[in-house]
Amino acid sequence: MIDLAPEAMSPSGLPGPAETPVLEARGIRKRFGGVVALKGIDVSFRAGEIHAVVGENGAGKSTLNAILTGVYPPDEGTILIRGQETQFGSPGDAERAGIAAVYQELSLIEELDVASNVLLHHEPRRWGPILDRRQLYERCRDILESLGILSINPRAPVWALSVADRQLVELARALSRQARFVIMDEPTAALAADDQERLFTILDDLRRRGSTVLYVSHRLEEVFRSADRVTVLRDGQVIATRTVSETSHDELIRLMVGRDLAHHLFPARRASPPAAGPGIEAAGISSPGRFEDVSLAVRPGEIVGLAGLIGAGRTSVLRALFGADPIAAGEIRLFGEPVTLKSPRDGVAKGIALLAEDRRVESLALRLNIVENVTAVELPSRAGVVDDGRSRSVAKTATEEVRLSGNLRRTVRDLSGGNQQKVALAKWLSIRPKIILCDEPTRGIDVAAKAEIYALLRRLADDGAAVLFASSELPEVLGLADRILVMHEGRLTAEFDGATASETSVLRAASGLAD
Repeated sequence: MIDLAPEAMSPSGLPGPAETPVLEARGIRKRFGGVVALKGIDVSFRAGEIHAVVGENGAGKSTLNAILTGVYPPDEGTILIRGQETQFGSPGDAERAGIAAVYQELSLIEELDVASNVLLHHEPRRWGPILDRRQLYERCRDILESLGILSINPRAPVWALSVADRQLVELARALSRQARFVIMDEPTAALAADDQERLFTILDDLRRRGSTVLYVSHRLEEVFRSADRVTVLRDGQVIATRTVSETSHDELIRLMVGRDLAHHLFPARRASPPAAGPGIEAAGISSPGRFEDVSLAVRPGEIVGLAGLIGAGRTSVLRALFGADPIAAGEIRLFGEPVTLKSPRDGVAKGIALLAEDRRVESLALRLNIVENVTAVELPSRAGVVDDGRSRSVAKTATEEVRLSGNLRRTVRDLSGGNQQKVALAKWLSIRPKIILCDEPTRGIDVAAKAEIYALLRRLADDGAAVLFASSELPEVLGLADRILVMHEGRLTAEFDGATASETSVLRAASGLAD
């Protein structure tokens, strides 16, 4: 097996243009049934560079990554390592060649602890097959510390970790293999600002050491922060490769979607505040250890953004307003009337919907098809038997509203991230909710799908829904919200008008700094 150990490099640490690529894909084609996922991909990666790959959901990024890591064989085309053809019969072959991947959808084993995940299949042993637990935890701690990850206990069970900490464990596992070619698929999707900066520091260190990083992200600001070159995919084809310093956000968006979208990402705000009273209110609600004394109100026709750093309590507030988590004090009111929400079923009965942060775990049944997912909240039936015709009709209406087309019998796990999010939204629209709560509504989806979801939320608000959403992306909060509420360490710290708020003022409030 050819490996990716770096050759001698220039004094700058960056390869010259004539250097043989460390890894190259030529004419890669891949078909799944009647769908052509890749249509002759040609792309090369140099030693000591961060090479971003961007494109809409369904553009072919994940399929390309899967081929480069040995998950799928290409139907046609060649993979070359330092100019020599190679084939991967399995992910193990790719790993032995020095390729590792950190995927957007985590692949950790929740029942195991952190150390067992980080060193999976590479556990230290003594006297043959006996696991050396002391060495296991010491080695894991050394790996975490080398990456600047000091807050995670190697003995902690993965199921007890936050999504952000699981992402860091996934990163530690990939980098523990001493890989020379690292694929990172949306690695910052669940990371707080400090953890994102730590990741960028790790990337810079990998580049200095001569490793190659294939960096997939929908956040173009990250591409301009860290990448040396960027390749744009669209409809399974390479549209262009650019040196990052010689391109712009607008050009990349235009290449990704085939049209100029940059100035039409967010829909216009309401011309005036809605006249109606609050649709949903929280009056001094508290949940010990999560949030304290939170009071807020969202009116029908209004979109309110809930900003704050990861761990500020945003998700917990949304879950409490839905009935998924109990409150220890305070009161929740709907259209002026106090309500008791003891479970999500109570929330649904009151016309409340919650689009959860982790769509694949909390919002969707991945092995079921679109119709089955969309009708899961309120199953159409007749005399106790599922009414297939009504189910399909309900799903058709809801998916048309979110602009999802195609066969409704497709399995949800086979859809792109953006289309999965549309299914999750369609599920709630099928019951016509009056209150719509969204947690990271555009996490891990492409810019065109984001624009569609923003437009949908605005249409729902214009039709009379009260919309409250939490987001870690400040441009999203600033661009979409009519009003912005900011949380810090479980408490509301500020409120801003969405049309006049600045990134600086929101960040200061999210960090607990008074203006």
